[in-house]
Amino acid sequence: MVDDEEASNFLNQIVIRQSKVAGEVVAYEKAKDALDYITEQQKQGDSPDLVFLDINMPIMNGWDFMDEYAKIAPDANTKIIMLTSSINPNDKERASKIGQITGFRSKPLTVEMLDEIVSSHF
Repeated sequence: MVDDEEASNFLNQIVIRQSKVAGEVVAYEKAKDALDYITEQQKQGDSPDLVFLDINMPIMNGWDFMDEYAKIAPDANTKIIMLTSSINPNDKERASKIGQITGFRSKPLTVEMLDEIVSSHF
């Protein structure tokens, strides 16, 4: 998870753990830290299966994250879901034009939403 709101990360982790769909849940409040983590995972021959990405974050927003992610993991099979409070239709349209983004959802993450994401992508 990449979201600058600590409370959102905390609640999302609870939902994911309750659903028992992930062996490990990693959350970052800074997009750069998440990119560093992904880079290290790739050096070990691994990558996240799923990333929930917020749009509106300081320093590096979700769009900036995607620009950098495309450089470090252009062929990764990671599913990236924009999980955001944005209600701007332009954000949803922009996300739909980025091939590595496989979904656009509104916060908060729910068990039902997570089940739907898992069943449609895995």
